[in-house]
Amino acid sequence: MPERAEEYTQKLGTNDVNIKVREIARRWGEYRSGHVVLNWRLILAPRKIQDYVVAHELAHSKHGDHSDSFWNTVGTLVPDYRERREWLRVKGNTLSV
Repeated sequence: MPERAEEYTQKLGTNDVNIKVREIARRWGEYRSGHVVLNWRLILAPRKIQDYVVAHELAHSKHGDHSDSFWNTVGTLVPDYRERREWLRVKGNTLSV
């Protein structure tokens, strides 16, 4: 996933964002001042869902909240983000080993 994020970081001009995959409680990802952490369980999700979470978290490098500007940024990276977001809401709890 970190390698695939390069496409989004180039579009956003955020090449200095560090991306890691590890255990996170109750979240799929988080952004904190130049760092994105992705929940390892995303490896069990379809690639397009992984890409949505990566794009979502990287959009936080430009917008700290979930404002209209934030969602517009996510939409420029992943035009069908609403469908992917809904998939994660409905099926995300099935991603377990």
